[in-house]
Amino acid sequence: MESKHCRYCNGAMKNVYHHEPALRDICNGAECKEKAALACKELLKCGHPCPGYAGQNECLPCFNPKCQEANDKEKEKNAVNGDDYCNICFVESLSAAPCIKIGCGHYFHYACLKTRLEKKWHTPRIFFNFAQCPLCKQWVTVNPGEPLHNLLKEMQALRDEIQEKSLQRLKFEGLENDPKLKDPNSPWFGKPAEYAMAIFSYYPCYKCKKPYFGGKRNCEDGAAELRNAKEFKPQDLICPNCCDVGQGLKKCKIHGSEYISYKCQFCCSIALWFCGGTTHYCEPCHSGRGKPNVCRGPDTCPLGIAHPPNPCEYSLGCGLCHH
Repeated sequence: MESKHCRYCNGAMKNVYHHEPALRDICNGAECKEKAALACKELLKCGHPCPGYAGQNECLPCFNPKCQEANDKEKEKNAVNGDDYCNICFVESLSAAPCIKIGCGHYFHYACLKTRLEKKWHTPRIFFNFAQCPLCKQWVTVNPGEPLHNLLKEMQALRDEIQEKSLQRLKFEGLENDPKLKDPNSPWFGKPAEYAMAIFSYYPCYKCKKPYFGGKRNCEDGAAELRNAKEFKPQDLICPNCCDVGQGLKKCKIHGSEYISYKCQFCCSIALWFCGGTTHYCEPCHSGRGKPNVCRGPDTCPLGIAHPPNPCEYSLGCGLCHH
């Protein structure tokens, strides 16, 4: 089925540039050629090309309004307006590029979703909003065997690992009975896993690639500060298990070195950053907003412990059992 205009850029076409019947209405422009390489090569029963992408297990329904109106049941089940913008890029309509339908039923440009998932989080702290549907916030799912399935499976495994670690911390810090979990009016009512993920922060270790604990979120200086960290360097994020500096306990008899945490070298706060292989920083000190302090001893120390005078590199021991 030929068209006088390219289905992606709507530019005039004088020639046919693709041999596959489903691609004959795509021009030879650079961007459109890239999109053609991603496009599904199937024609639908209605005769229109599938608006989906190559590698999908099942073709998408036709975006043409007339085809949708031809079958009321299909219209109710699969109604999607090809003229609507992709809610990831907000630049082009859905019909302007190969699309994907995710598990929740929403449609996006395949390339936009793929890029979003590959870039992951954009901050030092690990977030998983990139793997949620931009419209309904459900976790993005695709059919097994489709190109994005393994990437999403990897992200799911990371989320499960951090959730397990967060629940362990919730238990060891005595927060299992936090009023927010018992109050029917609280958004966290009966949701310990979600609550633990919300209040605890984890960061990716540059060396071992595993997530490590970085303190409570309400103890930090706000997500916006981390989001706008001007000198964020991934190599500065090193977990306690991968560094061997300073004084203090380096290995717990119960939990090994998995949950060892350090104080900031310059103040009495938990360190989030390990820079240059020598220095631990809390977020304010790392960004230059903190000030070195003189610790007066365990009675007034925010950490509640006795440690060498600041500045000093000092391990706080196991973050789970506090040994």
